[in-house]
Amino acid sequence: QTIKVDAGLPLADAAADYGRRIDNFIDSGGTIELALLGIGGDGHTCSIFSDEAARDEESTAFPVPGKAGFNRVSIGRRVLLATKRLVFLVSGESKHDILKKFSDDPLSTWAGIAVKDHPCTELWTDGCKGLVG
Repeated sequence: QTIKVDAGLPLADAAADYGRRIDNFIDSGGTIELALLGIGGDGHTCSIFSDEAARDEESTAFPVPGKAGFNRVSIGRRVLLATKRLVFLVSGESKHDILKKFSDDPLSTWAGIAVKDHPCTELWTDGCKGLVG
């Protein structure tokens, strides 16, 4: 099943609608087998740009207004934790420092906080594969 953000709605309504539809999917027994994630140079993933958002286990989806010049809807930690397997795909020299920080001290990054305690989180980078955690 595909669940998409309704971009025709105002941002807050789009996030609430998206969250409801994901909640309904999960609550009715739907499973998310795999999430392919990136990590930004500042340590964000999934448009999670704060400690508060990364730690929030209640929000399925939330609005992210005006970041990098456009509005976004992000999934929350609840969805990440409900996903069976998380794979971070990270490459490039520009990500070296944040990748080291994420690997050495995951809780010092928003991405690391957001996936804390997930039982199957992997980090794939520049042809090397290693398990986080």
